[in-house]
Amino acid sequence: MRKANLFLFFFLIISIQINANVLDDLIIKKKPLINEILIELIAAGLNDQTDNSNPKLGEEICLAGGSRDCKDPWRSPDTIAQGICMAGGSRDCKDPWRSPDTIAQGICMAGGSRDCKDPWRGPKTIEEAIDNIPFKDRTFWWDRFRDQYGNYQWRCRGGQTKQFAENSKCSGVSKDDDRWPG
Repeated sequence: MRKANLFLFFFLIISIQINANVLDDLIIKKKPLINEILIELIAAGLNDQTDNSNPKLGEEICLAGGSRDCKDPWRSPDTIAQGICMAGGSRDCKDPWRSPDTIAQGICMAGGSRDCKDPWRGPKTIEEAIDNIPFKDRTFWWDRFRDQYGNYQWRCRGGQTKQFAENSKCSGVSKDDDRWPG
């Protein structure tokens, strides 16, 4: 019954249109839809004890991530972990030696982390997997602030780390201070 509820809940999420900027700071790089799905699945009870052997749910997660291999009989995911991994864009998701065995490993691989399958350094829980995802800027925004002399300055900042970046990274972004007003 619990699997059926999780499966139904997932289908409801797929139909929701989300704003790409809402989840740009969260779990998986450049994949706000996958972030939303993972957050909703975790809220619905996905945890380290969830049965990973659900190929249909894995396939649906994979499809939501836009992978072309989701329906291929040889490359489609056999587990939830493989579906998450494929949705994140990892190439090793179906490799017999490197494919994820647990949901935590699937999240880790989708997030671009290394050593996901390492028995000592790899994540043992979903929380560890999320914490191990490299934290780097994927979006850039202009920030207007006053310098030490009271003059206004425009600088480009990374949307995830909030660190200053080269101004060229903000080319094409309108100069408004909606992200960090003040």
